[in-house]
Amino acid sequence: WTLGHEVGHIYLNHQNDDDIEEIEAHYFASQLFMPDYSIYMIAREHGKVTSKDLVELFGVSETAAYKRICTMNKRTCFCASKQAKEIWDVQKERVDMYFECQREGSNFRNTLFFWRSMKADYKRECQLGMYSRCY
Repeated sequence: WTLGHEVGHIYLNHQNDDDIEEIEAHYFASQLFMPDYSIYMIAREHGKVTSKDLVELFGVSETAAYKRICTMNKRTCFCASKQAKEIWDVQKERVDMYFECQREGSNFRNTLFFWRSMKADYKRECQLGMYSRCY
């Protein structure tokens, strides 16, 4: 989180260390790790989103997740840029897997580890030409 916050200062070309710049850097880090549109889509597709969900899905601290939920609860609209949709498309499969694990009572991190290793194996096998049709 701290690194994302500091990158925000650099990206936003901050010169001072005033309150406004700190808020902007925090917002930058929150968007970097927990994008608005992704959280909006998680809520839309899976119902209420908790800070525990954000901790598991995005690997952030409980404090950062709680603050993000509080901020999101104050929002009345969300921007759906092309880039935001592309980010969501990348995250969607993992998010769906998380909520499926929640429903089934399975361990998300174990499932995620297995899923990542299977994807890596499949990609490697495609590169070796072991399948006639690879994506």
